[in-house]
Amino acid sequence: MSRGGGEEFVVVPEGWLSRGEAFVSGQGRQLAVFGGIPGERARVRIVERGGPQEKARWAGPAGAPSPDRVEPPCDRWAPCGRCPLMHLSDDGRDRARLDVLRAAFAEARAPRPERFDVHSGAATDSTHALELVAGWSDERQPRLGVRGRDARRVVPIPKCLVVTPILRSVMSVVAHHMRALDVHPWVNGKGSFRGMVARQSSVTGEVALTLVYGRSTPFARALSDAIVAQQTGISGVFAHWNEHPGPLIAASEDTGEPEVSALFGQTWREERVEGLRLRLGALDPFPEHVEQGIAAWKAVIDGLEPDEGDAVVDLGAGIGARAMLLAERSGWALGIDPRAGVLRRAKENVSTSGRAVELVHAELAEGLAAANERLEGRRPLVVAEPGPRGLDGPLADAMLALNPRRVALVCNNPKALARDVGRFAAHGYRLARLDAFDTAPWTMFGDSVAILISVDERPPERRAPRRRTVRG
Repeated sequence: MSRGGGEEFVVVPEGWLSRGEAFVSGQGRQLAVFGGIPGERARVRIVERGGPQEKARWAGPAGAPSPDRVEPPCDRWAPCGRCPLMHLSDDGRDRARLDVLRAAFAEARAPRPERFDVHSGAATDSTHALELVAGWSDERQPRLGVRGRDARRVVPIPKCLVVTPILRSVMSVVAHHMRALDVHPWVNGKGSFRGMVARQSSVTGEVALTLVYGRSTPFARALSDAIVAQQTGISGVFAHWNEHPGPLIAASEDTGEPEVSALFGQTWREERVEGLRLRLGALDPFPEHVEQGIAAWKAVIDGLEPDEGDAVVDLGAGIGARAMLLAERSGWALGIDPRAGVLRRAKENVSTSGRAVELVHAELAEGLAAANERLEGRRPLVVAEPGPRGLDGPLADAMLALNPRRVALVCNNPKALARDVGRFAAHGYRLARLDAFDTAPWTMFGDSVAILISVDERPPERRAPRRRTVRG
């Protein structure tokens, strides 16, 4: 790729890309337009050339602006790039997400849902998690922010509208003490400080702060102490060591999960869901947009319609909350997850809940295959949240082998979801409904829940198994 030199052209974008840009096709290449809107005639400035996709930025209307266009409320919108749909009205964002989902289903030749709903939540002050990286400014001053849209520099976002006010305060305090203590950013193997991850409890409002280092440094404890002395509301501070290039948080080669060391305070944070009291580790998964994330869980439960005596399976159970909510209605649920540490804490939460939930540590397909004998003939209700790549072949085959009555697929990748819906449709499942949730405000990356119902209406031959440990 080469930089574009700032040439301007007039284009009319044809549609949306899954990352949130509008696109123009032509001459074997695709032009991705940050800030563009399909159907709007506009001036665009080329920022990157070469390869099958070139990049441009919206520079102004070349005619009547789209009725969906609004002025982005953030002055870092363009260099940050994390909120690519901030130039759209609320209705415009909903239409954009629907367009991307419809295009993905059309491309995969997957069936249209009988019911299709978009659920929007508050965008401002709504996100309870924040991840920042450390880097150098052009003046060689340490800074803390996000990797910018051009991926070449760190962009500070001290007034970020998406995260909660407390997280904005924590961000500013960490950045201040990073500079005051002369803590050098870890860049290309030099320096020490890589960044931070902060997660705020939606119940207590307290923050679990993880400071990430690329190498051992005496500053770890000093930085933690300085932050805690100034910032109220921090329940715990942790250190995570990651010397490998790539993602800020890395899994241990021994355990397969990120490991942390406690520097201050308690080692867990609290969340509550529909009467469940949960304790989570510093980096345990939980919906960042809590309201919308829990709404997606409820859509799964309502779509599966569990009744007393039904066997329920949760693939990608995580902290176990969804499995516990399902078990409350069915009387029994089996949760499978490959993350040992997360599952240990899920078991602790289940043990205090009184819910009949069995949790198995295993790769999803292997764990489901190991439970096949117990589930045979029970026609279970199955929810699967395998990640952005969707279901792999072995997992989909293991699910279909159980002849489930209903299936809920949860995914934030429209193309993967459409492919998996098509796979189940080919085996006699109709897509009853599709719900898209705004779990990542001002982006395309919301969670979608697809409910599939078998055309085989025969009831289960056996009810849910008795509760005992299933070994994967």
